[in-house]
Amino acid sequence: MSEHFCRIARDFSRAPNTPPEIAQVLTTFVEREVAQQEELREQQTRSGEQIRVLVDVLQFFDLLSLYVCIGSQENIEFPQKFNQKTFRLCREDGVCKLEPYPFKQPTCFSIPAHKYPASGTKTPVILSWQF
Repeated sequence: MSEHFCRIARDFSRAPNTPPEIAQVLTTFVEREVAQQEELREQQTRSGEQIRVLVDVLQFFDLLSLYVCIGSQENIEFPQKFNQKTFRLCREDGVCKLEPYPFKQPTCFSIPAHKYPASGTKTPVILSWQF
């Protein structure tokens, strides 16, 4: 998780509209986390490359969940690539479809969800997924 947040902080600190005082706070955060990561690296068996790939996967699913939760109806292509594949999320008739298919077995599921803050109706929003 530490590297996940470091990547987010690095990107935000380098964004052109980030105020210098915020960029400095983020840079300090990253420096502290990198020092802690170096200490922790000695206590585990994964290589730097394995950690990088796992953080890539974490960021992909983090972005995927954020996109779905905001309720956007636009199709999107994700910036992460796995095995030279770029993934797209398409919405068709209320169903989210991730292409190409990332899992071994086809999966389809729905998640009842309520918008926050709640509107006048108590009807749940159904998020349907087809993988």
